[in-house]
Amino acid sequence: AFEFQKSYNLLYDSVYNADRFKQLDEFRSYFEAEQKQKENTNLLKSNLSQEIKIQNKNYFIFLIFLLLG
Repeated sequence: AFEFQKSYNLLYDSVYNADRFKQLDEFRSYFEAEQKQKENTNLLKSNLSQEIKIQNKNYFIFLIFLLLG
């Protein structure tokens, strides 16, 4: 009976640990995806800001040419 209990405990621990590793891996994957999404959002905001600055400079240059022309 002792050997059976010992085998049962080893099998239980193995299954329990495998389940824990799976949960940790899923959490890690979720966290990495969230981080990448935040990074992408920040890059999009930065690009939009740069585009707006360029557009404003172009409008200013156009206005100067209109006033001088």
